[in-house]
Amino acid sequence: MVTVKQDVRPQWHPTTVGDHLRAAVLVLLMIGSMLPPTGLPLNELSAIVAVPFIIHALVRRAPSIHPALRVVALLALLFGAVVYLRPPDSEYGIGKAQNLFAFTLFTALAAALLGNPEQVVRWARLWLISGVCLSLFALLGDVDGAGRSIGMAGNNPIWLARAIGSPAVALVWLVYRRRIPRSMAMPAGLLLTAGLIATGSRGPAVAMLIGIILVFATASRQQRLVRVTIVLTPILVAGYAAASFGLLPADSRIGAFIVDPADTAYSSNRLDLARPTLTLIADHPGGIGIGRWAEYAGIPRVAYPHNLWLEVLSEAGWIVGGLFILIVARIVWRLSRTSRSEPTAALVLALLAFEIVVTSVSGDLNARTLFFMLALGHCVSRWPAERAAHRRSRSVAPSRIGGTGVGVPGRPEPAVV
Repeated sequence: MVTVKQDVRPQWHPTTVGDHLRAAVLVLLMIGSMLPPTGLPLNELSAIVAVPFIIHALVRRAPSIHPALRVVALLALLFGAVVYLRPPDSEYGIGKAQNLFAFTLFTALAAALLGNPEQVVRWARLWLISGVCLSLFALLGDVDGAGRSIGMAGNNPIWLARAIGSPAVALVWLVYRRRIPRSMAMPAGLLLTAGLIATGSRGPAVAMLIGIILVFATASRQQRLVRVTIVLTPILVAGYAAASFGLLPADSRIGAFIVDPADTAYSSNRLDLARPTLTLIADHPGGIGIGRWAEYAGIPRVAYPHNLWLEVLSEAGWIVGGLFILIVARIVWRLSRTSRSEPTAALVLALLAFEIVVTSVSGDLNARTLFFMLALGHCVSRWPAERAAHRRSRSVAPSRIGGTGVGVPGRPEPAVV
């Protein structure tokens, strides 16, 4: 008998390196424009690097069609019909349509780079790191005339807050599922909370709380009590510290919302934008065309209604807008059913819910992270069924020796030499 000594030294795994590279490309694709100026077009460079990875992911699924490609093709067909029937006639509308097809839907297609749960976890970790970095930029960067942080790249405070709040949801899931050390919860949570407060954006703060609640709601009963306590303790401590040391003054935007949410919501200009939009939806069932909202609403100082769903219904019409909402609802429903058996589905569901909420108060048609989460959610929701189909196909696959069926009772499988 010959004993073979195994090499237990750590090995370099090209697959793992490739997974980290794909995750880094995805993160840069979504936040490249928010990083401090480097003289390099980070969004364009990350898109160029992502192209061969996306092609490889799509070809590997051949001859079947990748789920991410199905979602992107369907969305491109819907909005392409709107552009064809009512071509945009302004510079803003033309640019918006071009960005939708050239960049937003491309970002959604990049969800094909995450093909298994471990790849999603690696991406979530880098997404968390990006949120912490953006929080530091928000705390150390410039502020606008209203005292809201715009980071180090002159960002829109709302966009910056959205890029900070989503990683905060990922942080809770990663700690809750023990995919990162629990010791990271307190410092990372404090930084993300402080960065979000610095932006003064209330919508992303509410969306973050909803996403965190969904992370807990999709857990099993046996895990819920202990892990909820572990995760909520540093969050409550961080909130107490913010209140005790005056980090959240009552006259700030977020502080005012906490003190009197009803009055703050009523005084928000979102209602002033929603009222004419509802009138447009009722008066134009076929839609007014992409980029024409300001013209029809009579509010030239604002280009869009700051609500993705109202924008789609008013500009794309009842049919396209309704189908788009149905697609989103179906993916949410599939993720909610899958989240019990697939933990990463709970993460994607929480992040998708975050995006749905923030695009209801500040988003437009080119909400790239929302479209990315839609495509990723559709892929993740199919994983349990795909694994079950793969196991069934292996159990009935014919043997290479004697034509017997693998797994047939009474017939041993052939030994692999």
